[in-house]
Amino acid sequence: MCFQFMKDLLIFIAAHYWFWILLGAFFIFCFVSLFLVSCWEKHPIRQYQPGAPEDVSPPSGYFQAMNESATRHNLQHCGNYVQTRSSSLYQCSLSLWLKADQGTLIIVGGGKLAKIDYKRTLFISVTEDGKEIVTMDDFGVAVSPTTGLAAIIYTSDQYVNTAAEPANSHGSAPCTSTVSNSVDCSHSDIAVQTGGSGVTQGHRHHFEVEDEDFEETDLTNDGNHSPDFNMQLANTGGLAITSLSAEISGLPLAFTWKSPFPLQPGQTITGATASVPVGLVLAVGDICPVRITATLSDGTTETQTTYAIYTLGAGLGL
Repeated sequence: MCFQFMKDLLIFIAAHYWFWILLGAFFIFCFVSLFLVSCWEKHPIRQYQPGAPEDVSPPSGYFQAMNESATRHNLQHCGNYVQTRSSSLYQCSLSLWLKADQGTLIIVGGGKLAKIDYKRTLFISVTEDGKEIVTMDDFGVAVSPTTGLAAIIYTSDQYVNTAAEPANSHGSAPCTSTVSNSVDCSHSDIAVQTGGSGVTQGHRHHFEVEDEDFEETDLTNDGNHSPDFNMQLANTGGLAITSLSAEISGLPLAFTWKSPFPLQPGQTITGATASVPVGLVLAVGDICPVRITATLSDGTTETQTTYAIYTLGAGLGL
């Protein structure tokens, strides 16, 4: 009986002894593994550092075209930056440009990301009230917070062949006058407003056009247009807006508004249409006057005119 008790006691102690040894070894293994991983894994503190774009990958046609356009418009070059990651998956470059009034920063991005072409241009402006306006090349307008003058980035597929807009080849065939208005002449342009009334000048309105996007979505539609026109407005006045109507180049334009009226002060509304009026002749790069009329709750109306640039949809022609 005593012998059996001692045997069971020794087995119990031995079993628990190895349990604690194995448990301790497990925690030591985890600690050592985490320590080694933390020593080997490197995460860059700075994603970009000054450098030449060709150091990471051959500059793309998009990257070169955008920087050439910025140079032609006398923008101030602030340097080139390349990704610091030592990996073939990250081969992007940034080129920074500044408008003369130093109110808008333009960032041109290009290169390869996971072996896919990376193409992006940003316009960043800071308004007087501290808000930031960021415009990407889904194409639109950036406004200087100091002068109110605008700069736009857009895609054109027109053959021009001037010193300011040479007929470089960006498609599968050379850009010539015979392939104007096709993908082979598609390129990005920057237009900078140098005078006249600023976009932000004028008296306080009852509504404001906050965003607009007028795109061609199908280049294979046998010469017919496949537009996609989106617009966002805000009620910036003190009265409700009971209805909105629109015209483009003097022709009625039917928007489908995505929320019901009346539009109360401070509220926004978005409209969209996938058709244009019969008789409206469009070419990519055209700037079309869009006349918006708001009927207010007191029966009065207010009309404003904005301008929409007819561009190629994202991913077309670049």
